[in-house]
Amino acid sequence: MKSIFLLLVLIIISGSVYAEECSDEDFNAADATIPLHAWNDVASFFNKFKQCDEGYLAEGVSTAVSVLLARHWEDFPQLLQVEKNNPDFEKWMLKHINTTANGEDIELIIKNSSMRCPQGETPICNKIGQSAKQVIKEFDTEGAENKTL
Repeated sequence: MKSIFLLLVLIIISGSVYAEECSDEDFNAADATIPLHAWNDVASFFNKFKQCDEGYLAEGVSTAVSVLLARHWEDFPQLLQVEKNNPDFEKWMLKHINTTANGEDIELIIKNSSMRCPQGETPICNKIGQSAKQVIKEFDTEGAENKTL
């Protein structure tokens, strides 16, 4: 019994070492940054408030990422600069290409990543395109599930 209790305490302590918590102050400050209009805004959110990346704040980030990739591809060089300055940003950004976006934006992301990718940036464009294609699969699955209900 003591060993189980000790194990639980260690798990709780180790989790808090790795996961920074979102304080009320952080949450309110993060909330004030939404909506995000440019890649520098998204990067700033990531750098300051990634611990608050859940719920409607995460949805706001996902909307910004999708809109920037779909409708503001001309700003893609800003994304590349942000990514080069912070390698962890890419993985975080890619997870924000999700079903929060509308289907039209997801289709535009696929088109932009395959047809408008700057020379030499194929790896990141492929990752963006694959993330968007995964969302299409999720949309298709959700649609099929709704038809059976």
